[in-house]
Amino acid sequence: MAHKYDDEAATEATAHAADAVALAGIELALESLSSWLPNNNVADHAITFKPEAWAGVLDALPHDLTASGRISRGAVFAIAAEVRARTRPTADLFTATYLWGQGVSGYGRTRYDKISEQAGQRLEENLRAATQLLLSGGPISAYAWLYGGECPKDRRVACEPGSGRIADLGPAFFTKVLYFADTRSDTSALILDKVLATKVHQHSRLPYLIHEDGRAYSWTPYRYDVYLNWMRQTATTLAVAADLLELALFSS
Repeated sequence: MAHKYDDEAATEATAHAADAVALAGIELALESLSSWLPNNNVADHAITFKPEAWAGVLDALPHDLTASGRISRGAVFAIAAEVRARTRPTADLFTATYLWGQGVSGYGRTRYDKISEQAGQRLEENLRAATQLLLSGGPISAYAWLYGGECPKDRRVACEPGSGRIADLGPAFFTKVLYFADTRSDTSALILDKVLATKVHQHSRLPYLIHEDGRAYSWTPYRYDVYLNWMRQTATTLAVAADLLELALFSS
């Protein structure tokens, strides 16, 4: 489903299309990726983690996954499929994506616990609503729900009734949930974090992604829409999947 400013976002993305130099650099990143990712299959992209650091919170996830200390995108996709089938709570997808996103980071468990404890039952409720919006209305509607509105100045208070915003869960991680939860190939959600924002800004000079001093902007739903359009148009130009482009940019 089209969002109210999809056309404007697409126009802005097109105005900042990657030029020949940028495309050449991205092609090098894709070539480098193919040297370690079998068959360029993003599902095989795996992250290692320390199971002992996550004791007590991984019980609901598949044992072979949690015991191995290695989690792939494919494994998270499988959990997302169970969430869509209503055979697994959405909070399990949050756990899996957070684990995959943090890897061996020493502060990952602390942040996960803080988010979970602050949100309580709202974590499941708000993420479940987000996945429903994603599948019925598209990634921008789901993003706006978790962002807390359309504009940074009047964002809804986290975890209050009627607000989808979850305290301390920002776009860098909730877009991971949306990415894995989505089922479409042409208009699907993609991950947006500081690394990707920096790389896209370097290749396109798209505004309002990264400040001159390297800090990230508060990415509005509209800015996420522009980002998605830029990623899709660039992926089309290079004849690759958009999430393969995302991984190549992140890893380059």
